[in-house]
Amino acid sequence: MLLEVQRCSTTYWGWSEEQWTKLIVTSVPQFSQDSNQDLRRLLLLFAYLVGPQTDFFLPLLEGMLPFSLASTLFGKDVMNAAVERVLEALKTWGFEVATDNTRKCLKTTLAEVLLVNRSASVEQVTLELLSTLREKMLPYKRASLERISKALTYLGIIEGPLPSLLAMKRIPPEQMDTDGIAPEWVAWCLRWYHFSCFIESTKRHRLGCLFRTGRWLAAVHPEITSPEQWDAKLAAEYVAAVDQMKVGDFAASEYLERMKVESDDRSPL
Repeated sequence: MLLEVQRCSTTYWGWSEEQWTKLIVTSVPQFSQDSNQDLRRLLLLFAYLVGPQTDFFLPLLEGMLPFSLASTLFGKDVMNAAVERVLEALKTWGFEVATDNTRKCLKTTLAEVLLVNRSASVEQVTLELLSTLREKMLPYKRASLERISKALTYLGIIEGPLPSLLAMKRIPPEQMDTDGIAPEWVAWCLRWYHFSCFIESTKRHRLGCLFRTGRWLAAVHPEITSPEQWDAKLAAEYVAAVDQMKVGDFAASEYLERMKVESDDRSPL
């Protein structure tokens, strides 16, 4: 630290994010391997306390133990209490920690949230903070972050949970590819989708199946455009047709195009 102050001719409380990051990343390898982890941890603690009041340290936590770091700063009992409070809230949503890895990831993610927020109090966490942090976190931690947001919603700390990234990427059912399907059939399918009690993933899958059925109808029985027109004979014919279908038959054009691209990517040079 003193050598860096001398080199920069600047006191450490005036260092930028870049200077702190460079110090932690480049100084550690100069010491013996056995002391690297301890030195890195001490520098991170020091940077957290006297460095810029931002989240610049977040990428440097990889390979470290964020929960241990947070326990040193905030107190181990305080951090354990925060974790248990979140877990108890999640149990009311039907979520159980099935494995040690799941619990560890949840603890690590919560520690990072509290470190970035610079407070061990979960009451001070905001939905805006969680949303911003999700963009910076490693992908495998994002599911834990979404669970934490559900727990904080249940506790009345934030106004609502983070929307699922998967759900955010999905286009609305009204914008799905319905080319080659009778409009009346599409209307029936969408009506079923909006009134169905199935979970979202199940509804999306079955809506796709219903749209494929609509394309089959348009190709084989264009006069059939409504579920009211189905009878036992048509149902038996459709079951037989499904039994003979191959992957991609009557699928949306965008799905077929994606299959072609993936197939080309796997082709040998």
